[in-house]
Amino acid sequence: MNIILQDIIAPFAELAKIFKKIIFMNGDVFYAHDNVQNEYHEIVLLTLEEKRIQNNSWKKISSKTDNKNNYSTKIILEHITKSRNILCITADALSVLHHSSYTLNENSEIISITSEMRFNIINKILTYAAEGNSVIGIAIKKIESKSSNTRDFHNGIFIAIVLREYILLSNASTTAYEYKNSKETIKIFSKELLPTCKWFARKIGVPALGDFCITSDLLESMSDTELALHMHHTTIFAEMRPLDFVRVSRLLTAEDYANIN
Repeated sequence: MNIILQDIIAPFAELAKIFKKIIFMNGDVFYAHDNVQNEYHEIVLLTLEEKRIQNNSWKKISSKTDNKNNYSTKIILEHITKSRNILCITADALSVLHHSSYTLNENSEIISITSEMRFNIINKILTYAAEGNSVIGIAIKKIESKSSNTRDFHNGIFIAIVLREYILLSNASTTAYEYKNSKETIKIFSKELLPTCKWFARKIGVPALGDFCITSDLLESMSDTELALHMHHTTIFAEMRPLDFVRVSRLLTAEDYANIN
């Protein structure tokens, strides 16, 4: 039995506006229903398409979502009185952090991200993911152009992590239990981070030990023959890119066909 992560959690559309909290790199913790205190709060809420801010000082110029690149969104904001253009990008937090060279200190000053700081931020992201959250990163960059087609987002300023809590479907555990009792092998496919996959696997009773998990980087290093050898005792495929999903599905289909015949 092959379970897509989307098969056991509530539809993404229903969760799109449900944010647990926003954690700024300067130490602020902010909730979407709180009153905004500064420009960073406004920028983040507008980037998340929060509609409730009235008379804010930022105007949205354009927006573009790239479904082929970790479902990232690029938004251009323009400051009405200060003549500033800001490119905001949101995607999974690790991807956004990868393209960021700066962050905020406790005084909201822009500073370079040191190796130690990057390590600590990564650990935070993985911890939040392991608690069943979709962890979104937000970074900003001063630009001259108002075009949302700006491709170069290197050297961005990583300003915040946004936590969105996934919700398991009510019958997810029951479904897994029924297949487990019928001696079916359950595999979870996902484009999410490995810690999140393990959290969901544990919730529905699927083994989630490291030996039973394959990430995109490991999968990429395997030939089809090597991958086929590991697939029947692998329960989780995590951090999958679209081509990874196609490849695993193709090999599983071939394996099932061979078993039938």
